[in-house]
This record gives sequence, structure tokens and C-alpha cells, in this order.
Amino acid sequence: MTGDVSQAFIHADIDKPIVTQVPKSLQDLKIMYKNEFLELKEGDGLIVLKALYGYRMAPRLFLDHFARVMEQLEFHRSLIDHSVFWRDQVL
Repeated sequence: MTGDVSQAFIHADIDKPIVTQVPKSLQDLKIMYKNEFLELKEGDGLIVLKALYGYRMAPRLFLDHFARVMEQLEFHRSLIDHSVFWRDQVL
């Protein structure tokens, strides 16, 4: 059985803090945070909470996250190929 995870990398948490500037496309955008509106301005910083496409460590972070989920579902990780998981019982 094979599968694909839509927007896979955003499911994994970042393992260290990353701060980035507000992209030009998001400047002047109003967002709701803790019941109040904040306006993103040029020079503001954003803390990245989830792995993003383009982040060098995103594939490893997602595989680590996916492995934890599979282990919770009682799957075992192959010792030869760490991207292969198997289970003794059928779901």
C-alpha cells in the first residue's frame, strides 16, 4: 500500500526557532490573533512554527513526525529502509 500526504511538511513542527520577515505579498494584511486584529507591516518578524517547503530540514522533520504517528498506530519501521513501515495485523 502506498499513499501521499497533502501538504506533508506543514504537519511537522520545527525543531529550532526560525524568525523571518513578513513577505511583501503579506504586508498590510490584517490577521486575527488572540481576539484582536494585527496588521503585518514591513520589517515585522514572524516566528515559523511548522516545517515549510524550501526549509532544508523539512523532509527529515516530516519523516520523524510521520514515524511517530506510525509507531502510535503500531507500525514498525524497517531497519533497512527507514521510509518503509510494516504492521503484523491488518487494519
